[in-house]
Amino acid sequence: MMIRVKRFKQISILLVIGIILFSMAVTSSFMIPNINQTYESKGSNHSLNPVTSTQKDRTSFSVNPFELYSKEPAPIGVADFGIGPGNKPYEYSTNSFMGNIYVKSLSAYNNSINQSQAWASFQLNVNLVFKNGNTSYVYWIQNVAEVNTSDNYVGFVDNIWNFSSPSSSMNNSSVSGYGTVTSSGNSSYYYSIANQSLTGNGINLSAPYNIKLAVNTGVGSNGKPYVAFLYNDGYGWILYDNVSFIFAKRLYIKPVFLVDGYNYEPTGYTFYDGELIIGGPGNGTNTFDLRSEVFINLLFWNGHNYQDVPNAYNFGSNTAETVSNAISGFYYTPSNGSIFSEIKNGSGNLGALYYQTQLSTVNITLPLSSGFLIVNGSRYNFVDHGINITLYPSSVNNKNGYYNFILENYNGTVEWEDNISLYAGEHLSIRLNLFKVEFIESGIPAGLQWYIHLSNGINITTYGSEITLNLPNGSYNYSVYLENERSSISQGSFSIQGKNVTIYLTVNLEKYSVDIQENGLPTGMEWSINLNSFNYNSTNSSILLFLPNGIYNFTVAPIQGFRSDITEGIFNVNNSYLSIMINWTIVDYNITVDVRGLQNGTGWYITINGSFFYGKDLNRTFYSNSSSITIGIPNGSYSYSIQISNGFITSPKAGIIIINGSNYYLSTTAIRNVNFSGYSLNSIPENIILLIGIIIIIAGTGIAYILRKK
Repeated sequence: MMIRVKRFKQISILLVIGIILFSMAVTSSFMIPNINQTYESKGSNHSLNPVTSTQKDRTSFSVNPFELYSKEPAPIGVADFGIGPGNKPYEYSTNSFMGNIYVKSLSAYNNSINQSQAWASFQLNVNLVFKNGNTSYVYWIQNVAEVNTSDNYVGFVDNIWNFSSPSSSMNNSSVSGYGTVTSSGNSSYYYSIANQSLTGNGINLSAPYNIKLAVNTGVGSNGKPYVAFLYNDGYGWILYDNVSFIFAKRLYIKPVFLVDGYNYEPTGYTFYDGELIIGGPGNGTNTFDLRSEVFINLLFWNGHNYQDVPNAYNFGSNTAETVSNAISGFYYTPSNGSIFSEIKNGSGNLGALYYQTQLSTVNITLPLSSGFLIVNGSRYNFVDHGINITLYPSSVNNKNGYYNFILENYNGTVEWEDNISLYAGEHLSIRLNLFKVEFIESGIPAGLQWYIHLSNGINITTYGSEITLNLPNGSYNYSVYLENERSSISQGSFSIQGKNVTIYLTVNLEKYSVDIQENGLPTGMEWSINLNSFNYNSTNSSILLFLPNGIYNFTVAPIQGFRSDITEGIFNVNNSYLSIMINWTIVDYNITVDVRGLQNGTGWYITINGSFFYGKDLNRTFYSNSSSITIGIPNGSYSYSIQISNGFITSPKAGIIIINGSNYYLSTTAIRNVNFSGYSLNSIPENIILLIGIIIIIAGTGIAYILRKK
């Protein structure tokens, strides 16, 4: 029987192992990355197909944006084909494009694409070019946000297609990234789906929502060209794929994103364009715009900041994903001149969205290495001593006819400010030669806020002794004010003529005594206040200050074991002496002593000896005829003893109590004091008690042995 049980146990173990191995094998078969199915379960296909056409012989010197799409359905949004006013071509390159998408509402539907019927895609599509040895390479780059318009679920995917020739393809030995190369018909392409664990990916956004897409290129630390794919949907910029073209061992021309209106790509029909569009959810699908209010703009990095593309059409071209019943129209914000494409449901025509002749561009060269330009509240950050922005003309529909330009450094200090009128087609260049202006004061009490007001409208404030700003050549008037004072304490003028300026301010203020007194603290104990961010302390009963007229904020520093009747406040010095009293009281903490087992009405005493935390002695006895007593005692270390009448004692009856900023609970038990032959149990010698215990143990053992024999 034991053998059978043992064999049964062995067979059971083998069966369990077999089941586990079978489960692992089945699981592994489903872990084969069938990304097509995985991504379609979210509503899309990882293939974001390029449009296909027949290669044609080109003899013109400019491309035709309407070559592939002339009406809906089409990719709708913003695209720069390198074609400007009068059909004139141009070209430029950049190392970064960014697409900005603001969705107030969006509902798309196409029941022919099954589980993807409510999905749409926002695509940032650009063209990468570089030269390796004597060979030029062209790749079509796609950074895509897939959105389920029924619940605003969003996921991110990228594609790279080889457009270097009509027959070019890709393989895994040529690129290295977070994705892989797969086939599509007679061609192949690279794709990657953002990891589900990434912040902001695979979540449901709340309308209205904002999505930003970006692609960056350059040469990596391995010397190979790369493309980085990023998104930001409210959780910061997330890099979800970084692809290196590892085959490029003899890089001759560094990688850039190219917009070129003079030439078609080597495929013969696709464009060197940059585009941000809305279309179907992948695999060349079309969707229908049921309802939409979407604002987008396409920006390129100009070396200093992101700027709107110079000219734009309201549709894209290279992609095969399209949308019906949607139209992209020009939109601008009247208050600050920022421009957008507004996508709404409805029918319309494909054509130019805007030309640079309708807009204004502003180029500012300045000595600041980085900072912010604020135009009527709209903020642009810049680097490397310059900024270029595109705006709608201020002379049209702007109530003032101008925009207010403010230049700030990264510390928030205003360096320059001006009101500027902009006109359609204007390219305004401003070169700011800024020079340092220092105001150094003496006489203003430490911690008192003061500020400089300049005749050009700039106001700068500080609690310190210096104010520094940068200004262009010119003449300026200034006034110096104290906090909350309407009349200036100093005035003057200065001029800048190609060099820095230092102005010394000597302020002679009439001051009045402010006596801040304390009451209740032990002699010699230190206390302090904070006045306008400066600390003043004393071991005396008074802190005496001399201050000019003004409003002052103060706080009282806490002292452990004491409580002040004032913790913070405001006082106004107004041409007279001022006195403020702060009263302190000792904080008592409750000691609750609980005597369990005591008969009602029995009186008892507790005596507490020790010293307060600041050295004052305490020796007090407290009486109670109930089972508990609560006593108020300051912080400190104390000994205690308990006495009970009527033949009782407590356990414990003495000990140590330490009070340190909180209440204390002490529990004791009352025990009757029993006497035997004139001796209480408490007074019997310990050796007698031990002997009695040994006798009891021996007797018990003998009785147990006798009972067992029976």
